[in-house]
Amino acid sequence: MPTDLRPQYTEEAVGHGHPTKSDVINRAYNVEHDIDGTHGAITPTSVTTGAVSGTTGVFTGIITATGGQIAFPATAVPSADPNTVDDYEEGTWTAILTCGTSGTITLNSSYDLMSYTRIGRKVTLCGNVVVASVSSPVGVLTMSMPFANHTGTDESGMTAAALFCQGLEATGTTAMQGNINNGSSFITIAHFTAGAMGAAAADIKASSQIAINVSYFVA
Repeated sequence: MPTDLRPQYTEEAVGHGHPTKSDVINRAYNVEHDIDGTHGAITPTSVTTGAVSGTTGVFTGIITATGGQIAFPATAVPSADPNTVDDYEEGTWTAILTCGTSGTITLNSSYDLMSYTRIGRKVTLCGNVVVASVSSPVGVLTMSMPFANHTGTDESGMTAAALFCQGLEATGTTAMQGNINNGSSFITIAHFTAGAMGAAAADIKASSQIAINVSYFVA
């Protein structure tokens, strides 16, 4: 076990009636040392109020954010390292419901915003939309997403969504379900009956509501 050569606050070290304890600690902080007296791996190049910039380094211990915040840039800087967090984002997007064959579904503009949180590659979506009107909707029903799903090997990117639906046509009284396919940029919403998944666009009418919660991973 090496002798601890880091500066110590003692009266012998600073002398009676000389700099305060905080003075000594602040000065010692500006010259980072390891327990063996060598310089640490992180070398700050500049220090300003509320910010520190420096070179890439390695350290051990606990990082304490006394300000309660860790900021990421508006445009992510992706890392190839699977153990590195490289993005954080919160926001909303305007959802769009699309009919796979024909027809249209128009959402109420007061109830068409969904929210998302992205941490690294993981995205969590939630919210509730209300339909204002429909025009002969037919086919597969899909909802837009803010980021596309990743393409996983052996369909490892397939994700199930939790749904809450109400105010549907009588054809939609069976169980409703949602999923995101490998590499997809939308959520597929379907009804489930007689052991099979069925296209759900025709189940939607004015005042129908669809609430969704789902987590998935981007590329």
